[in-house]
Amino acid sequence: MFWSKSNRLNTGFSEIWEKLHRDVLADNPPRKTAMRYRNTYRRMFVDFRDEYFPEVKTPNQLSLMFFREYKSYYVNTLKRPFGWRAELIIVKAIMRRLYALGYCQKDIIEKLKEEKRPRANKKDYPDIAKGKMAELFSFIKRDRPDYYACLYFMFRTGRRRQETTLIRKSDVVFKESRPVAVNIRAE
Repeated sequence: MFWSKSNRLNTGFSEIWEKLHRDVLADNPPRKTAMRYRNTYRRMFVDFRDEYFPEVKTPNQLSLMFFREYKSYYVNTLKRPFGWRAELIIVKAIMRRLYALGYCQKDIIEKLKEEKRPRANKKDYPDIAKGKMAELFSFIKRDRPDYYACLYFMFRTGRRRQETTLIRKSDVVFKESRPVAVNIRAE
């Protein structure tokens, strides 16, 4: 049994991904969740580790410094300061799964618990509850469907009326039949 555990603790990241991926898929998560696991694992243990920590070969060699540096890399180098909260949740989930599969020690999991999640971003309308906004939009959709799309777009993107009315149909970028981006013109 000892030999099996020591072999598991010395397993490389590429072999671990196959087992971790099977473990994630066994829970039958939504496709988006499975993709988040894959992207975060690849970003953290392939791209970041190869560039900044090439001496780390197994998850058992990870330290809190690795995760602090990863945070700096994610927020500053990749320029994603508002995505760190969601990224940290996935990082902790990956590490808990690695511990459950026997690929790392419990001490790194305990150290990661010390890493606090940042506060959620403030709501655009803190005085209005989500339920009230949903009720308002259901009323608008039912009573004035011609205004619904424009108002919902303003609500979701946080744009002002003047900015929204400047957008032309040619400014909207479609992927198949879904709008994916809006080109902004300065006037």
